[in-house]
Amino acid sequence: MNSVLVVGLTPPPIGGVAICVQTFARAKEIQSDFRILVFDPGKVLPKTRSLGWRLLCKMAHVGGINLNRLRVTRALTRFARKEQDIDLAHVHTSSYDSFHMNARLVKALDKMGIPVVLHLHGGGFKTFIDNADSETRKRILEGLRLPRALIALSEDWKSFYAELLPQQEIHVLANPIEETRAPEKDAGSRGAVLFLGHIKKAKGVADLLESWPGVRAQDPSAELWLAGPDLEGMMAKADPAALQEQGISYHGLVLGEDKTRLLRDASMLVLPSHAEGLPIVILEAMGMGLPVVATRVGAVPEVVTDGCEGILVETADTEQLGQAMLRLLSDSELRYRMGLAGFQRAQSDYHVDKLGRELAEIYHAILDSTRNRGHPGG
Repeated sequence: MNSVLVVGLTPPPIGGVAICVQTFARAKEIQSDFRILVFDPGKVLPKTRSLGWRLLCKMAHVGGINLNRLRVTRALTRFARKEQDIDLAHVHTSSYDSFHMNARLVKALDKMGIPVVLHLHGGGFKTFIDNADSETRKRILEGLRLPRALIALSEDWKSFYAELLPQQEIHVLANPIEETRAPEKDAGSRGAVLFLGHIKKAKGVADLLESWPGVRAQDPSAELWLAGPDLEGMMAKADPAALQEQGISYHGLVLGEDKTRLLRDASMLVLPSHAEGLPIVILEAMGMGLPVVATRVGAVPEVVTDGCEGILVETADTEQLGQAMLRLLSDSELRYRMGLAGFQRAQSDYHVDKLGRELAEIYHAILDSTRNRGHPGG
């Protein structure tokens, strides 16, 4: 049985990457064909960054050394050498600091003679490359060329990377979900709009809050549930009395059954992000039979067909966002119809049973290619 080293964040850190890593790693379609070893870079770094460690990092940075990257690279190298007989590495990354860290890990694995597939997450990659200076852009492209293959989240993302790297092998693999539940016509709270994710401007939370008074003016019984870490202090700065008056409740970070309960009881999911890769929360909501209101960013239009599984709106268009929510709030039959369409799409296209088989096929294809032409590392 071939051994695959999976490199990526795993829960308890929240977010799409951690959920994706964990879900694929324990998929029966993967477990039946491969021995899976998971290395979490986040667990190598100090849990509490002492003043001494921060000062040491600053001093090293002046000398052109990133101690965090060095520490993680050394730990990964020790891990790989200890395990031995690793046939393939699957490295998950997003952009900015995450990419620079993981590009270094890919290079270390390549030097050990281990072929790598680099899995590209996150919606910020286009901006990351467009805003990079010439030297940084060169390093990014080198980091994308080195792996034996790339995994993109959608056909749109594949086209983006293929234009940058016409010779690179690129596979498309969507994010997976595990839990699904068919919608019921009378299930859920009629007026509950759920936002689930990082509470920050990039996720469109400010746009959502701006649009909400107009929704409440036409539907005074409507409620807005916000759940997720308050990364920019938006909820901490808000007036609790004003939130209550507008029917807004903040649930904080929700996991496990608490998260499932919100998805089960809500009437719809809203995600007005300014940029996305392929948001797992949309897939989770569809899997639970919720209609979706979202912006046309990243792979979202490939998942949600406007008027079928939900309603798509333009980024930062608060009037359009408010009208979309009101349309669903006022029509229970439409909510059920869209929720059912989303559930059926999630079951057929995004369940881990299907995507686990696709990932296993990618692993087999890369391993076969490596055996046929050899690997330049070592």
